[in-house]
Parts: sequence; C-alpha cells; structure tokens
Amino acid sequence: MAAAGHDRWVLVTNHALAGAAIGALTGNPAIAFGVGVASHFGMDALPHWGPDGDRSHFMRIAVRDGLAGLGVLAAVTLMHRRPARWSMLAGALGAVIPDLDKPYYELTGRQLWPVAVNRFHAVIQRESPQRMPVELAAMVVLGGLVRRLGVVRGGRATIRSQRS
Repeated sequence: MAAAGHDRWVLVTNHALAGAAIGALTGNPAIAFGVGVASHFGMDALPHWGPDGDRSHFMRIAVRDGLAGLGVLAAVTLMHRRPARWSMLAGALGAVIPDLDKPYYELTGRQLWPVAVNRFHAVIQRESPQRMPVELAAMVVLGGLVRRLGVVRGGRATIRSQRS
C-alpha cells in the first residue's frame, strides 16, 4: 500500500510537457527548472485524474505514464537544438521532480521528501477517476504546444530541419 498522497497525481507526462513548454518560453535552464517545479504544484491543484483505489489499475497506468514521461524527456533532448534543448529539458525535469517520491517509495518503502512537503502535495490534489479524458486532452494540447514552441523558439526538430 502506498503512503498517504502517493497515489495522487497529474500524469507525469503532462508535467514533463508543461515543463518543456516553460523551458522553451524562458530560454534559461535555471529559471525553467524553478518555474517547472512551481508549475508541478499549480497543475496538481487543478482538477485531474486520480485512481479509484484499485492498486493494480493504478500501477498499470503509473508504469505506462512513467515510461511516456521518460519518452518526453528523450524527445526533447534528441529533437531540439541548443539552446532550446537545455532550457526545455531543465523545465521538464523541474516539473517532474516533485513526483520522484512515488517510484522512490515503491522501491525503498521510504519517503523522499519531508513530511510537510508530502502533506502539502497531498492536500492540493483535486482528482477523480472520471477525469482521464481531461488528462489525455491536456497531453495532446501540451504536446502540440511543446512542438510549436520548440520550433518557434529556435529548437526546430533535427528531422524537420533536414527536410527544410
């Protein structure tokens, strides 16, 4: 059984996409990282998907989402040129770091963050098992935004630039 607050989350993929968009907008890795962390908590305070208490269902989604989030980090790194690449990656990493406590807890059985952070993180959640369509719509919108900002802000995808 997960610790209190460890079964509540916006899909990490959406956090990564939002952080990458922040990085493209700021153009500064340090600022992007900090704003990415702040965006994590802002997004968690919005209505979003949350599990219905079925742990096996939650874990199936969590594993797939974690892999998709890693895919976003890889895509940002591989598809965008400097300097956009580093700012986008820093923003994405900042946005996902608050949720590293979930896999850490699963692997170690210990809390990664201080109790006050975990308590705050749990209290701000506004979730429902019926909100998966909201998560998926946000993923499509954020993915399009990241792609557009990466192109506009000098991070044009390598594959696309070869065709130009």
